[in-house]
Amino acid sequence: MKRLFTLIVAGVMTFGLVASVDAAGGAAAKRAENPAAFDSTARGAEVKRLPSPIFAGGSPANRAVGTIQYDNGAFTAVPGTTSFCWGNRFNTAAGNPLTASGTISQLSWFMASGAGTDNVFLSYFDQLAGSTANVIASVSVPAPNPGGFNTRATAVNYVGNTFLAGVWFVSGDTPGLGSGTTGGQGFHAMLINDIVGTGYQPVASFNALVRASGNVVIPVELTGFEVVSD
Repeated sequence: MKRLFTLIVAGVMTFGLVASVDAAGGAAAKRAENPAAFDSTARGAEVKRLPSPIFAGGSPANRAVGTIQYDNGAFTAVPGTTSFCWGNRFNTAAGNPLTASGTISQLSWFMASGAGTDNVFLSYFDQLAGSTANVIASVSVPAPNPGGFNTRATAVNYVGNTFLAGVWFVSGDTPGLGSGTTGGQGFHAMLINDIVGTGYQPVASFNALVRASGNVVIPVELTGFEVVSD
């Protein structure tokens, strides 16, 4: 009787082992046949992937990382009014409209004169409404390269489908303007009161030699962009 019980237990264990091996083999076969479909499920249940908070305002599929550049690299003019921030209204990337909030990680700007070992003020604005814009930040930074481009890393989050960024034109610190364009994006130069964000004016037929890098949201058909200066 004891021997019969032992044989029954052994048989059950063997059957269970075979069933387990078959299940594992079947899973491996399914994985080999369609790995993407297999990996998207967990024991037959769909895995739901939530968007990362960094993509608030847009999905990873339509967030582009790169540099927005409107000028063609040629310095042709200087601003005409002092004590204002001169820069660009950034509302397109590679000819496509910005569609949601994003992050500015770097600003590059051309200093026509001034600065040197002195500092300049970089200013950022969002939520443009008429001639007023919300001030995000205004920071004093070194600009050691008069007559050329300067670059400064930053971490500025803007809200809405446009942002303004530029250099305070004051006391001989003169940012550069250009009459050329790149990427078919037209003209974006602007000026605005650096301190309170009032008096916004577009500057016809010019782009400020100011370029912004970061993560922006654009239509889904464009997933990456970068414009390299001449």
